Amino acid sequence: MDYTFKNPGRCRTEKPNQARFRMHAHDLYEIYCFLSGDADYYVEGNPYRLQPGDIMLMRKSESHVLMLKSEAPYERIVMNFDLPFLEGLDPDHYFMRIFDDRPLGQYNHYSAALFPDNHWVYYLEKMCEFQEPHKQLAFLMPLLAELSECFETVKEASRQQDPDSITSVIRYINQYLTANLSLSLLSERFYLSKAHLNRIFKQSTGSTVWNYIVIKRLLLAREMLLSGQTPTEVYGKCGFQDYTTFFRAYKKHFGTSPKNDQSQ
Repeated sequence: MDYTFKNPGRCRTEKPNQARFRMHAHDLYEIYCFLSGDADYYVEGNPYRLQPGDIMLMRKSESHVLMLKSEAPYERIVMNFDLPFLEGLDPDHYFMRIFDDRPLGQYNHYSAALFPDNHWVYYLEKMCEFQEPHKQLAFLMPLLAELSECFETVKEASRQQDPDSITSVIRYINQYLTANLSLSLLSERFYLSKAHLNRIFKQSTGSTVWNYIVIKRLLLAREMLLSGQTPTEVYGKCGFQDYTTFFRAYKKHFGTSPKNDQSQ
């Protein structure tokens, strides 16, 4: 079976500093369990208040950032994974709908208070305990099944009001990610000054508008490269104006050249 696990682990930071926690996104799925601390979690600009035992779910390329509220010791379990083998075995997407069958930044939060009898932490701790991927998989599958059973409850509990301005900006960026986006264009479209837009965007996402756009474009480019397209085919399709800019940004972000990531 084809699957990937990336360093599932339990981490504790005694005196957390916001500078250590920046907006980011992955080319894998992520399950995050908050164990202790004082923080909010933002996914695509949407804030979630964290309580011990809460689960956050992020799909591929979904931006997220921890926003500290104090220097209280911070403990969490984080795991990243991909399960390509499910595409043939699960045509109805039962296991992965909690990641993929929802809008960006919505229904990411599974509150421990809503499900007091859950076994989420147990499954995650077991995955951290074992180093063998097949044993980690044995605990991941029942965890995904339990979370999938909770999906409708989570959606009902977290129905959103009309989107605020930042949510609207983020949706627009993701809809027109490969178009000629700029801070000037977005400020004009949403009737906000460039300085104010950047300020409130960073408060909600932990990133400037342009850095958010670049990261999302780079993740799209990597997906295309892994599908077999060449770097020279990809950079223009992802919104980059020239190959040199694309190459430098790609290597800085991923630590390797686009050619090295191209699927053979």
